[in-house]
Amino acid sequence: MRLLLDTHALLWFLEDDPQLSANARSAISDPSNQSYYSLVSIWEVSIKFSLGKLRTAYPLNAEFEDNLEEQGFLQCVPSFEDFAGVQHLPFHHNDPLDRLLISQAMSSKAHLISKDEVLNHYDVKCLW
Repeated sequence: MRLLLDTHALLWFLEDDPQLSANARSAISDPSNQSYYSLVSIWEVSIKFSLGKLRTAYPLNAEFEDNLEEQGFLQCVPSFEDFAGVQHLPFHHNDPLDRLLISQAMSSKAHLISKDEVLNHYDVKCLW
């Protein structure tokens, strides 16, 4: 199964945060699943870090990327199709970064790992 992690799920997994559900942690840790992080999440972390709204155990640098790779995460780069797909999404959610993640999950046929229950209103499989 393909999994695309929402930003909070990615950070909580990396930091072994108990806020990540046992179900999500199990799915991400399952070697038969392919776990992806989106460059959208890296953008979101960068924005929140610069605004002082986020502190992580891992600074956003090459080591952060290396850690993702060591943990077995694959990179999901937003495509033109992903950006264009946002225009067809209903406005259940107004956050543009989350909307792009939804579009990515839909186009890549991935389950979206997210605590955000609003995402269940979209035609995307969510797992928490």
